[in-house]
Amino acid sequence: TTIHGSRAAVVSQLAASLQRTSVRSSLAQSSSPLPTRRANPEATDAGDVADKVAQLQDLVRARLRAFEEEQEQRWARLQRALSEQAATTRAAGDRSLLQQLDESLARVRQEIRDVAAKSAEDVRAEVSSMKEALQQQH
Repeated sequence: TTIHGSRAAVVSQLAASLQRTSVRSSLAQSSSPLPTRRANPEATDAGDVADKVAQLQDLVRARLRAFEEEQEQRWARLQRALSEQAATTRAAGDRSLLQQLDESLARVRQEIRDVAAKSAEDVRAEVSSMKEALQQQH
């Protein structure tokens, strides 16, 4: 409803503007010092009005088409920009996730090294105590 409402408002503004312009230009063109007589002035005036209305309708249609094309181009540009922004955001998220995974992997590796080092110390200490026990038995 809003699009049709705004379209109707644009159409009426264009029509009013064109009508004012058309009336001014027709007055400027048709102003002559001596009025001309016509055989049937009402028929000619009606024909002139019909022609002007048809011209006005054609002009309004042309301007509406131009307006719609411009809106479509704007919509296409907006969609491209949003798509590019989504791709950039996705890439940044992927980089952040990879960095977090790398940091977690580094912590796990360090914990494994620490456990391995402690286990090696524990094994050395136990082997040493077993040697001492064997030496005391002999």
